[in-house]
Amino acid sequence: ADLKFHPRTSYGFFYFGGGLAILRARGTSDTGVNAFGGWEGRRYNPVKPFLEGRVVFAANASFSILAGINFPI
Repeated sequence: ADLKFHPRTSYGFFYFGGGLAILRARGTSDTGVNAFGGWEGRRYNPVKPFLEGRVVFAANASFSILAGINFPI
């Protein structure tokens, strides 16, 4: 569960946020928190490319970089 915030900028490209992380692997689970920030295409276009960095703080900390396209369904 994440909350994402777009600060007021002229184009609305940048965002950041955080939330709850629930990790599950091989029958065990772990909970923690995550923080992320990134760049997303213009706020008012229906198809938006994005690039995001995410840090998860749980029993083992991890960092990941994600890229893709957001679009309405």
